Amino acid sequence: MGAVLGTAAVGSVSLPELRDRQDRGLDQLLEGALPAVLEIGSALRSAEAWEIEARLIFDEFGWFLYQELWDISATVRPDLADDERVAKIDELLDPLLDQGLPDADRATLVVDVFRSVLAARVMQMLGDASRR
Repeated sequence: MGAVLGTAAVGSVSLPELRDRQDRGLDQLLEGALPAVLEIGSALRSAEAWEIEARLIFDEFGWFLYQELWDISATVRPDLADDERVAKIDELLDPLLDQGLPDADRATLVVDVFRSVLAARVMQMLGDASRR
């Protein structure tokens, strides 16, 4: 929507000139419209690139959270076999990495997992402090 509005703003600058010069030929109309068409194309491609980049952030968060969850799990449940630990972490993080899931749901999941990791880390710190 921002791309469309920006393009409309650029295009609206030339509207009075187009209105005042109704006798323009096709070449002149194309010449005047070409920058607006290019602006639209550029803005749409930029928006697509931004969406792809935003999705990559979920992957980065996923790897970070995987490492944190592994560390917490290894500390709290050292008896858990590695393959079981992997399965439990994957069960939690697979929806986060599912590109078919709407971005709003993925963002909510990221926040929820970060909260859980933070709570687990605080509990570890409180436990360590009480042992001193």
